Amino acid sequence: MYDHLIIQYGDGDSHTEETPRTATGEHKNAVAIKAWADGEPIQFRLPFDLGWTDWHDEDNGRAPLFNSPGVEWRAKPKTDTLWYTNALYFNGIKYWVETFMADEFSLDLCQDKEFVRCIGDWQCVEVEK
Repeated sequence: MYDHLIIQYGDGDSHTEETPRTATGEHKNAVAIKAWADGEPIQFRLPFDLGWTDWHDEDNGRAPLFNSPGVEWRAKPKTDTLWYTNALYFNGIKYWVETFMADEFSLDLCQDKEFVRCIGDWQCVEVEK
């Protein structure tokens, strides 16, 4: 792998920048570079961004700029999809709401004598593994 990057400006001037390295000597984005080379999805985050953005080769028409200062890269994390719903209960004195995951939900919960009804539709959320 190269230890430097030569940047040429429109006026013909150029300068050399060191490739960012970790303490172990790897490129700071080695994991993302390998994932991208293997065809796996990758993501980037610009300075002051709170979230990660998916990188799409076909949209950008070029290779990711892994040496860009301030830009963070990572392999897109694997995710799980969690399904849940809320149920309203009443015990004769007070109401309360409980959230149930799809793998916990059963007709037994609906047959509980304090069960009133489900509130809203089933919802899903993606979480990183």
